[in-house]
Amino acid sequence: MNIASKSSGLRHARSLWFVIATALLMPGCLWGGDVLASAQPSTSGADLAQHYLAALGPAGRAISTAETQLKALPITASVAQVKAVVASLPTALGPLEALVKSGAPSPRGTSLESLGNPTILGQNGLKCSSYTTPALGGQLIVNNTLFRDGFQMITPAPCYNSERNAEWTWQIGTKYTNLTAQFGYDLSNSCRGLAATLIKFLGNDGEPLPFKFNGQFTQAVGIRKVLQSVSVNLANQTQLTVQIVYPNVNACASYVDIVNDQLS
Repeated sequence: MNIASKSSGLRHARSLWFVIATALLMPGCLWGGDVLASAQPSTSGADLAQHYLAALGPAGRAISTAETQLKALPITASVAQVKAVVASLPTALGPLEALVKSGAPSPRGTSLESLGNPTILGQNGLKCSSYTTPALGGQLIVNNTLFRDGFQMITPAPCYNSERNAEWTWQIGTKYTNLTAQFGYDLSNSCRGLAATLIKFLGNDGEPLPFKFNGQFTQAVGIRKVLQSVSVNLANQTQLTVQIVYPNVNACASYVDIVNDQLS
């Protein structure tokens, strides 16, 4: 008896995986349609379909490759050999998982990225900064740790050199009173180590929101290469802006990640 003789079982497992994935992709299967619809990203159906297709391709190829390699293993295969075959699956399935999760309300609250793409604006009206999430193909790596929940705020070197701040703004409505999150420089950031780069949170009409950091309230915190945690009071706010303030230094590419963010 060898691994190949168990192929029917593997095909059954693979079919089961696709059933589970399909259920996740159908809002009515797991959550009330109205609840999930309200949390879907504000993008067109065509764009959302393309995001799913982009995530499904690598996931499907990884599953097929793993299935073929598992079938080829001898019956004497070790646990280490099996783990080596499936080691790439979490990375390949990560974007699909993140895309599904980005459209569903978290048990602990709603994330900013689940509200859709923010409005992005730089100083003096410049619009060269950008935004990405794991669901859109971005990778969030802070202090050599990969995160699947959160978003990344990007300001390329030419933009960094011409403006002193950039803002990412979400319309959050009236039901949220608090934001908890962690933030830090992404591994791709070439400005890391510059403690003068600040993060701020703004409410309606751009008013600074005091937030809790290390047990004290402040209005700005320097970004570091490790994660730091904040809690922002959103009472009476209908919009939230994350502002990054850049120091006067030579141009560099700024990549700042906010992870594990939750609106409640």
